[in-house]
Amino acid sequence: MEERRYSDDEVAEILRSAASSATGSEHHSGPNGLTLSELKEIGAEVGIPAEQIVRAATALELGRQRLPQRTILGIPVGLGQSIDLPRPPTDREWNILLGEIRETFQAHGRESSTADSRSWRNGNLHFVVEPTETGYRLRMGTRKSDAPAGLLLGVFFMVTALLLLVIPDPSADAFLAALFAAMSIGSFSYNAVRLPRWAAEREEQMKYIAGRAIELLGRPPDDPPEEGAR
Repeated sequence: MEERRYSDDEVAEILRSAASSATGSEHHSGPNGLTLSELKEIGAEVGIPAEQIVRAATALELGRQRLPQRTILGIPVGLGQSIDLPRPPTDREWNILLGEIRETFQAHGRESSTADSRSWRNGNLHFVVEPTETGYRLRMGTRKSDAPAGLLLGVFFMVTALLLLVIPDPSADAFLAALFAAMSIGSFSYNAVRLPRWAAEREEQMKYIAGRAIELLGRPPDDPPEEGAR
């Protein structure tokens, strides 16, 4: 499978993202663009580590292939990402990537493989390498299983508070309505803080795994890692 080539605009964006300060150099990709290997060579010329080039290229791809977040009342409860791969992983490369996944997410999970795809799953968290019409991709996703119940509980408390205020009931009073309203606000506040943090952490972890996949598969099959690479 031919290595992905980046246009002039993509090259500039990747180099800007990878560089900690302006290098003052311009590189033009020509009619066919530049491959990731060529980008790493350019980065070496201006003092940008290869792993930063890989991370920036991965971020560019993920930004264009990010799947919509699943939300309830605007609060994230699930997310996913997908990135095209230069080629399918060998058995050894898949095992290396599995080790990275398990270490990053601190979970052993379950792995399965078929003739065309490989997958790893731990509860709602999953990583799948699968064929596409043009090659292969890494598809990642997860959801917070307890999030819907926590948010719906907040809705229940608020509806109960409103009913106590509008429905004549001798046994109901303002104190009880205020108590349910406070529980509703507390439930929403708790989830509004923890769920975006959870989603942001998972997104960064997925970006890291995607970067490692691109780094591994950007070399010829089973080549040894570059010096200094993890």
